[in-house]
Amino acid sequence: MKRLVAILAAALAALAIYTVTAPAGQQSVPSRLSSVEKKVRTLQQNLTAVKRCLSSAVPVTRYNGYVYADQNGVVQGVTTALDITEQGDQTNAILIGTRPDCVTALNLKSTRPAARRAVGR
Repeated sequence: MKRLVAILAAALAALAIYTVTAPAGQQSVPSRLSSVEKKVRTLQQNLTAVKRCLSSAVPVTRYNGYVYADQNGVVQGVTTALDITEQGDQTNAILIGTRPDCVTALNLKSTRPAARRAVGR
């Protein structure tokens, strides 16, 4: 009986050692760790690039009472608009500004043509 218990204990110990030291799936721990480290480095580089491109943050609020005029200066009515938040007013949003040379780096399209169309140029 003692011999059977000793054999079972040795088998259980061998199984425990194997499960702790065996590779997980097809990748070993060092290669998985290397992969995670590479992803972290890439994320850090991307974050640094984004931080470099952000130039300002401006609080904006929607205000009423703006006079809307057409291209000829004829008043069409009163409307609302976003404007820089005045001191003491509630902020509705924060607009983030980027440097113009970063538009491509941030994978954005230039808004200049759209802005020209909006003001009728």
